[in-house]
Amino acid sequence: MPGIAWDSPGERGAIYRGHEHAVLDAGGIVIRYGQLNGPDTYYETAKPDPPRIHIDEAARRTVPFLEAPSGIVEIVGE
Repeated sequence: MPGIAWDSPGERGAIYRGHEHAVLDAGGIVIRYGQLNGPDTYYETAKPDPPRIHIDEAARRTVPFLEAPSGIVEIVGE
């Protein structure tokens, strides 16, 4: 399940955490990404505030976790 690598306040944050707990309880993995930038993202040319990661780097770094054991992984860049 993709997640976010920053705290989201209020009800939205509670919903994210609830989904993450459900995935972990089912033995899955949660991959938390920094804000994506690059082609076809909201930040195509500008870099968002950290945590952030270029879309290509996020994809490359995700592949090894496709077979990972249950847990939480954060994929962030600079």
